Amino acid sequence: MGTDISKNTQKTLLAIARAAIAQKLNIEFENPLASPEKIDPQARELLDKNYGIFVSLHINKELRGCIGVIETQKRLAKTLPEHAIYAAFNDSRFNPLRPDEFDKIKIEISLLTPPKPLEYKDAQDLLNKLIPLKHGVVIRKSFFSATFLPQVWEQIPAKEDFLSHLCAKAGLDSNEWKRGDIKITTYEAEVFSDTPEA
Repeated sequence: MGTDISKNTQKTLLAIARAAIAQKLNIEFENPLASPEKIDPQARELLDKNYGIFVSLHINKELRGCIGVIETQKRLAKTLPEHAIYAAFNDSRFNPLRPDEFDKIKIEISLLTPPKPLEYKDAQDLLNKLIPLKHGVVIRKSFFSATFLPQVWEQIPAKEDFLSHLCAKAGLDSNEWKRGDIKITTYEAEVFSDTPEA
């Protein structure tokens, strides 16, 4: 990201995400955006810039929703609350979040660097250039595309498996990456999360 995000700024961004979800559930929760003069300078600077962002929700270490955008022209002040709401209520893999789950959710925010094309000669060259835990990866072929955030490496540490799962997620044959004709872009992420209150 080029800069370390302070704990105070992390806390502010996480509170903005939680407040957006609380508002949809009619739950009282103070939104830092309601008092911009109290927001610290680093948070204010980040909120004014365009960042790719993913918001993930977990309950008891199980995923409860995750939605994001890799590139956007909108300011973070807009995309952060939007994607918190999308993750809570619009992830088609899950039922919308219920009020009784609000205190149980752990919110994780991933702020992304701009994606860069990864040039590679063949499958082996691709494997050599990928850096587990550092690279988030986007694959594209024709109308098919998918991404895995850098933290997915924790669940799928082998590069071959990582790429096979990513191809399958995109709706492609799991061996498609071996054929050398898919477009690959990579990005990095600054990842931080809160602790559920209950």
